[in-house]
Amino acid sequence: MQWNGERLKKICEERGFTRIQLAERLETSRQTVHSWLAGQVPKGHHLLKLCRVLDIEPIGLFDAPPVAVSVPVHRAKANVKVTDKRQQLAHELAVTFAPLFEGAQRADVLLVIRTDGYGADSAQQTASKLRSLAEVPDEKPCTYDYAFRLLAKLGCFVVFVPFPPDVKSYAFYSAIHGNRVVFVNQRANVLDLVFCLLHEAVHSAFDEQQEVSKELEDYCDAVASAVQFPQPYVSFVRGLLKGLSQSQKLQIIKGLATENGHALFGLAKALVPDDKAMHQAAARMDNVLRKHYPTIDALLFAKGDSADYISRYRQLSPLFCQLIEAQSDNLSARRLGELMGLESELDAAQIKELTTREREAWIF
Repeated sequence: MQWNGERLKKICEERGFTRIQLAERLETSRQTVHSWLAGQVPKGHHLLKLCRVLDIEPIGLFDAPPVAVSVPVHRAKANVKVTDKRQQLAHELAVTFAPLFEGAQRADVLLVIRTDGYGADSAQQTASKLRSLAEVPDEKPCTYDYAFRLLAKLGCFVVFVPFPPDVKSYAFYSAIHGNRVVFVNQRANVLDLVFCLLHEAVHSAFDEQQEVSKELEDYCDAVASAVQFPQPYVSFVRGLLKGLSQSQKLQIIKGLATENGHALFGLAKALVPDDKAMHQAAARMDNVLRKHYPTIDALLFAKGDSADYISRYRQLSPLFCQLIEAQSDNLSARRLGELMGLESELDAAQIKELTTREREAWIF
């Protein structure tokens, strides 16, 4: 805990004590009282006497230690609700990574979203800033590679691990020792990930400055949707669909989804927010489209080669790879495998050798 001189000053004002009066009651000098107000911790006997005079417990003059690990409410799959149990499981997963992040070096400057409200105009403005940060081409949908780039630009450490089945989520944001961390279920299909990654990216950019609420969650959804599907793209598609039957519309959307690497469902919601029948039909078509896209596991192990695995991991999560490389000497092959979601100890040993080599090359 850390001494809070400003809190002492406020309590003295509330109790009607001037510095001179407090010094006299404590039988000490004004300079000593001034040092306490400036941040110097009182010695034991002074602290006890000070608390008696002010009628306060010692803990009331100290700041509570920051929470090492927090997991705000996150989006679950489909219509699954995030229960307290699921939230606790996500928190327990994040806690296992806390020692790794305790000494992590944070970026000096990180983008933080500031907004006076959660309206549509604000969501569009925030989405525009995030698209610019990720360097998504104008009028193009945001694909998974740009979503990962955005997370890196926001200073997020992206961690790929298998989620406990009951978490029922593709990704969730966590603050660990002040670091922005996004956990991604390595069994998730990349087609399903884009919106979830963008949602958690918005959470990270708020940097826990806002209290979690349904209003905030809806705002994160609106921003994520606008990042994935910019207004010019939505307007373009809406023009193509004008006057067509629903089946014809779905075929057009399917072609665009295949061409631009996104799910039908998200675009259908952006086009016709209240048309549940269209949403359900788009979701069914996504089941077929999903077969043409890899899971994160399959993407990372595309060649079954350790060097290629590290290269692909680094492309999607450069900050986490740098953290692993910096601490490779202190990690056993088994622990490194756990941190990087590797089930094979042989793979983990090869990855450790490669990360150690990368670190040595970086140092020299």
